[in-house]
Amino acid sequence: MKIIGPQWNRQNLDQINENFKLFEGIPDDMKKMSVSVENSIKEIKDSVNSRFVGLNNVDLNEYKTGGLFFVAGGTNYPPAKASGMLQVVSSNSGVYVHQEFLDLNNPAQKYVRAFKVDQWSDWIELTVTAEELEKIKETIKNNTEDFAINLFSNGWFNNNLAFWSNNAGTVTIAKDTDGFNNLTMDSQTSAQVNQKVKLKASHAYFVTFDVAVSRYVKGLCGVQFNGAFKSGNQNIGLTRVSDKNDFENISEILVTSDTFAGDSIVYVGSISSANLTGKIRKLSIYDLTDIYGKGNEPKTVKEVDFKNLEASEKGIELTLAKTYAALSSQISKMSKESSTPPVVLPDDSGQKIQASDDECSAVFVSEMNKKAAYLGMSKTTFKNSTGLAISGQVSCSRDFLLLTMHALAYSDLLKYWGRKQYTVNVKGPKARSVVIDATVHHDGLEAEYDILGGKSGTLGTLFNATTLIQAKDTKDIFACVVMGTDVDAGSPERYAQVKAVADIAKQKLKNASYTPTSVPKVQAASIMKIPVQNPTYFTNVPSESLYSINENDSIMPASMTKVMTAILMLENVSNLNESIVLKASDIKSGSGPVMYEGDVINYLDAIHLMMLPSSNTAANTMSRVVGQKIINARGYI
Repeated sequence: MKIIGPQWNRQNLDQINENFKLFEGIPDDMKKMSVSVENSIKEIKDSVNSRFVGLNNVDLNEYKTGGLFFVAGGTNYPPAKASGMLQVVSSNSGVYVHQEFLDLNNPAQKYVRAFKVDQWSDWIELTVTAEELEKIKETIKNNTEDFAINLFSNGWFNNNLAFWSNNAGTVTIAKDTDGFNNLTMDSQTSAQVNQKVKLKASHAYFVTFDVAVSRYVKGLCGVQFNGAFKSGNQNIGLTRVSDKNDFENISEILVTSDTFAGDSIVYVGSISSANLTGKIRKLSIYDLTDIYGKGNEPKTVKEVDFKNLEASEKGIELTLAKTYAALSSQISKMSKESSTPPVVLPDDSGQKIQASDDECSAVFVSEMNKKAAYLGMSKTTFKNSTGLAISGQVSCSRDFLLLTMHALAYSDLLKYWGRKQYTVNVKGPKARSVVIDATVHHDGLEAEYDILGGKSGTLGTLFNATTLIQAKDTKDIFACVVMGTDVDAGSPERYAQVKAVADIAKQKLKNASYTPTSVPKVQAASIMKIPVQNPTYFTNVPSESLYSINENDSIMPASMTKVMTAILMLENVSNLNESIVLKASDIKSGSGPVMYEGDVINYLDAIHLMMLPSSNTAANTMSRVVGQKIINARGYI
């Protein structure tokens, strides 16, 4: 296995200028190319030809997902080119994409172009010097061999029980509907196999597998490691019936002791006097210390950035995820028009990165989706910061319940989104005072519940709302989300349905088996009681909704999206009194007061504008200005 050296210091993975100093510029003299350089190109092609995807008769406009491809035939190639190596680097949102095309038949030529929002730029021809080519060759040579090896022999049981010894009870191998072989056990006593795995002292290891338990009395269904470890749980798996009796992924990081020597005996199956029915598949273990380098290993499972990459029984190919994605900064530099300010990385003088408004907004939306994934909002995809209609922007009531509960951790947000009214003092050419009112209010709901905060969402005849309410009689606090309320009843009906859902929740608290006589008129709903003693508890360990209707159905979130926008703003803005000058491109019609180019507001005004009258202009502005702050803080676009 090729060990990633210091150039892949985990702390520097996000600092493209550190990892790729060799790409710091292209000499002006790009006229000549020697035969030896042409041979070098052939070596590169030969060395990677078997490692990357080969494609025939393709439209290069369709390739907006990161990767490296050998392409031949089709449309939208550089002028007079019909085959070559295509490298694609994309933002998570797909709004900003770079393509680099290398003509392997004429190695002195390279072409780059960019996709922004909805349009491809023209191909720009660059000339590759012998010096640059040697550097590219060295980079490919050093990194195309990066491969995370699965240290288990036959860990996916593709060869039945080869390399495994029976230790107790009876286990069998059965193929599931996904085509994977499963180690299965069904007995009132432990049933397991074992294998010796060579581990090194003071090394971190990432263990991952899928497990499903359909019957459980006692014991562990999973993996047990023997040996001396500094950290990590050596007993890994489930001690309960799995969610929906389906597979759950289990992952753990184990760190061996400083004196560890030899093999670890690993037991797999039902363990600890188990009485259960279960199955295990795709068992893998990777040496993080070898992959990342000593001292640079991920400390938590969430930091293991190849966890969700395509894997096989042998291991995971790291090249596409690490090596070529890291070239995005250099490709960005090369493909910008000369009239566009260059990307400049921060230096000791405090100089900031210059990014376009589109780049800033794309980064902000990408962070919205990262945050959603972190919170477990598995059905949610954000495409903009406003909630305005756009294809592919969807969520569900359960996901927004998770987001609403997470919002409880932000005391400022709780203070702002619960206000009934606020005055924005606009500065600039059209200085004025604008009084804004909350859209979240309803006499019927407020007769029995205090509205502590919330956000409406409206798209045409789609009426949504997420609310934080407290029952006046019991003092119970609920997070409640309703989506797609009765169109015929109009916009205010969403809050009547919040009350209907909350009333059912109160009955559920008294009697868990309570069944309502009528179902609220919504497409989807979710509600949960917030524990007063620790209101942020469910952010980390969310339990089932107290009551729900179609809570995993995909529905456009509309302006409820602005809750996520506000949270990211609060996470990245240290001074809410900092001023913002609105640009013409910030102005969006729809909800919120009329705003003008040149208006000067501050972040405190912006969050009130988003939360109370649901200003699309304020939310759109946040994607630009906060996106720039995120870029400056992290050091790259």
